[in-house]
Order: sequence, then C-alpha cells, then structure tokens
Amino acid sequence: RWQQDTFQVVREYLVLAHEHWEHREPWPSTSMDAPDDVFVLNDRLEEVAGGCRKTGFGRPSRSLLRPLAHLRHLRSGSNGSNGSRDFTLLLIRIVTGRRHQIRVQLASRGHPVVGDGRYGYGSDFTFCPRLFLHRHRLSFHCGEPVSVTEQLPEDLRHVLDGMELMEPMERSRAPHRNEIADIAS
Repeated sequence: RWQQDTFQVVREYLVLAHEHWEHREPWPSTSMDAPDDVFVLNDRLEEVAGGCRKTGFGRPSRSLLRPLAHLRHLRSGSNGSNGSRDFTLLLIRIVTGRRHQIRVQLASRGHPVVGDGRYGYGSDFTFCPRLFLHRHRLSFHCGEPVSVTEQLPEDLRHVLDGMELMEPMERSRAPHRNEIADIAS
C-alpha cells in the first residue's frame, strides 16, 4: 500500500476507446517534458452511488495515455446498410487509483471505453463481449524490481482481429497490425 500511495506501483492498461483520440492536454510544468505521443489526464473524481463522476472538488486523479493505433470496425446495420465506427487502442498508466478512473476520464472526454454500459454505450456488445479494459502490466518493488505482464485475453484479441488499422496518427507512428498483436499478447 505504501508503494501505491507514493506512486511507486506502475499499473498499465490496454483500452479500446470510442472515436479517434485527438485531444492534447498540457503536461504539468513542474515535470519534465512528456513525449509528443503522451497525454496527461488530470481530473478530480468524486465517488457517488454506483460509480464516480468528474467534479471540480473531488480527489485528484491522474493518468498518462498513449494512443497505440486508430482502428475502424466495419459493421452491417439491421437494415442491411454498411457503416463503420472508429476507435483508438490506448495504453494508459494510472498514477493515482480512483474507482472507475479510466472509465470516467475517457467518457468525460467523449471517448468511452468499449463495452462500458455505465459510462458508455450499450450497443458495443454486438461485437465486444465485455468491457475492453485490461491490466497489461503491473510493476513494483519487493526487494528488487518486479514486473508482471499479462497478455490480452483471447476474447479481446478477437475484437481487435475484427478491426481495420487506419492511417498513422499525427503525433505518433501507428503500429503495424503485427505490433498490435505483439502488444496484445
């Protein structure tokens, strides 16, 4: 708990979010410069019945976000029409650890997590069986540094298999499909 409270635990998540991530929030001036492809999400979150919400007076919540790829899911409508939906695969490191932190931070910016029935859209279950939020890596110190990486579960890898990789992102080179598979495995 001490390591978590002193920000010595690294928790990284792979997240599939709605729409293409285009936001840019300033890196705190008290820190060294962030790479161009890292976004800082600084919010105040307040716990409420059944969840959490972004407020001006809640507990400080910080996440670091790196877009990995812009993706498109092709779908057929119920009337036979074809359509598509755009998504961004994100690597998110939470600095603090608030309840539903990632979900609230993304949804409040118009990019809810795929499969999030509370803060997002209910229609995702037609192509994604559950919340697309996966703890990818956990690192801490236990006498010496320990890092545990968990591959993306098969059901979530299957969701990515149904996506088309879009053009490279502005601030960062989008990884090739094989690189996405390497990150996910």
